[in-house]
This record gives sequence, structure tokens and C-alpha cells, in this order.
Amino acid sequence: MPRTIGVLVFPNFQLLDAAGPITAFELANREIDPSAYRLRLLATAAGQVM
Repeated sequence: MPRTIGVLVFPNFQLLDAAGPITAFELANREIDPSAYRLRLLATAAGQVM
């Protein structure tokens, strides 16, 4: 069963703040099992991520 990992983004966040954790779990999926972790971007409000 995959574990769901949420990465919270907020106004004026820096891309590297999200990219680091996302990359770590993507690499873990490659090494362990492609379906070990399911990644989701989360925000308090819907809208564009710039």
C-alpha cells in the first residue's frame, strides 16, 4: 500500500522548498518500489503556483 506524502506550498514559497522533498521521495520510489510513495502538492487555497 503506497504512503501519501503531502508537500504544502504557500504564497511566496521558494521552488527549492518543495523540490528537495519531492526529489527525495521520487528517488526512493525508484530504489524501493515505483508505488511506495504517492506525492501530492497541497495548498490552503486553489490557484496558480508561480
